[in-house]
Amino acid sequence: MKNKAWQGKLICRGSCDVEHTWAYIQDMARAMVGLSEKHHRLYRFETFSFPG
Repeated sequence: MKNKAWQGKLICRGSCDVEHTWAYIQDMARAMVGLSEKHHRLYRFETFSFPG
């Protein structure tokens, strides 16, 4: 979702009737760095969730 407050518009990317979770890229990057530092303790394939 992109806020265009200066134009009084709110643009929804994708379907607006579907709930989405958004995250700041800096927070996501920090989480990925933390995971990469623990790679020796992880299985070869893992699934991770990142709440936005």
